[in-house]
Amino acid sequence: MKSARCAVAALCCLSSLLAAAKSTPPKIVLWSWNAEQDLRFLKQDAEIGVAYLALSLRFTGRDEVIADPRFMPLRLASNTWQMVVIRCDYDGQEGQRPAFSDRQRRLAARMIAEIASLTHAQAVQIDFDAPRSGYGFYRQLLGDVRARLGPNIFLSMTALVSWCQTPQSWLTGLPVDEIVPMAFYMGQATPAITTMLQRGGNFAFTGCRDSIGIQFGAGTPIRPRKNQRVYFFAQPQIWSPDTVQAARGLLP
Repeated sequence: MKSARCAVAALCCLSSLLAAAKSTPPKIVLWSWNAEQDLRFLKQDAEIGVAYLALSLRFTGRDEVIADPRFMPLRLASNTWQMVVIRCDYDGQEGQRPAFSDRQRRLAARMIAEIASLTHAQAVQIDFDAPRSGYGFYRQLLGDVRARLGPNIFLSMTALVSWCQTPQSWLTGLPVDEIVPMAFYMGQATPAITTMLQRGGNFAFTGCRDSIGIQFGAGTPIRPRKNQRVYFFAQPQIWSPDTVQAARGLLP
């Protein structure tokens, strides 16, 4: 009888651990940005997840954070793996440039935690550009977000490729589970980075090697590596069974 009770207790403990386990993204994730989309056709495809823009935040002035939630309809099957994306931006106009203040950081962290709770997020991705003066702010913001979400929600962030090009990047030690270099819209660096990746090169910062963001279409010159998670961005195209199948064809 005692051994039976012990076995039941062990099973209950295992069930609790499994329920609390971190939900890791699949190897293929489709970004759904600010457009109306119906992705219910993915219900039979457990190998593909969706990362959808749920909230945009804009930092402006000394203390202000302007929130812009998603209003475009997005239809997903209930069994589709989902990641909530929060886009952070800043006002670059003279007199409106953000102070990246403690108040802005606290407001942003609270808003991100609220949208994660409202959507019952399996994972959260913070998408942002940042001037050098904002590095410390975002480091602290990501720490605040991690603390609010807890250890069992997968936390992802995007990164400019310029942040990945030195071994000692400011990205070192950030409290995230994944860094996704945005290998498109790279400005003057586009030819050099594209050639480097096509020839089998790697980003100098090792934290930028496990995942990659690629724009689907227009020839898609950069392809993911074996065992690398890939985020596909298709705007202005809309994801359909045909475009998803074509994206699959880019995998090694």
